[in-house]
Amino acid sequence: MLPVITPALRRGLLDARRQLRKNRFRSVGRSTNMIIDGDRGTGKTTLLVQIGRGFHGLIEADLGHDPNRIPVVYINVPPERESNLHWSLPFAEFLGLNHTLNPGDRTRRPADMTEPVARVMERAKTQLVLIDGVDRIQDNEVAAAFDYFEALQDRTRITYIFCGTGPARSSTTPGMASGARTCPTKSRARRTSATCRCCGAGSSPTARTGTVVCRPSKKTCACMTTSPAPC
Repeated sequence: MLPVITPALRRGLLDARRQLRKNRFRSVGRSTNMIIDGDRGTGKTTLLVQIGRGFHGLIEADLGHDPNRIPVVYINVPPERESNLHWSLPFAEFLGLNHTLNPGDRTRRPADMTEPVARVMERAKTQLVLIDGVDRIQDNEVAAAFDYFEALQDRTRITYIFCGTGPARSSTTPGMASGARTCPTKSRARRTSATCRCCGAGSSPTARTGTVVCRPSKKTCACMTTSPAPC
């Protein structure tokens, strides 16, 4: 069945398309990552998959079909997340890489596939990684998980889109939080704090980056926001 394009789904697709377009032509630094957040049953995974399909189609429309190109990788958060080995396995499975030592052995002990995964993604010109179920990452696992994501991003210049219920806490990890955008699947009001150059500190539900409505003067002033504006 085809998904129904609701206003929230359309908005999420447009936000992701704009950011991915910027990331494609970014020459220095890490790409800006995104988070899909929302309540259960609001269509987060549907939006994630539609973003991946749309980006894959865009790459093929621009560059033509190439059987060796893998522009998008999609994984679910693995059940074990204690080491780089555990994080590398879902990437290896998606890319079709054998991740066992001595495959003929009954134990089939897995190997750390981080280096092979990075090499394959680099050769395949992977630009987007979709990670579903990040709400399953426990607080004590956040730092190790995002250290792994950062290391892989430094090697391959990919963009991550994280998806889960309440995953915003993960984005507070140093490094990955810089420039991250949160794209909710359900519209909600947000209050933005700001410091006004004309009349000092203040806040307004209508604040946006660059301007704020000052409560004392009722004027629109230039300001510096202290929290990101909604997507």
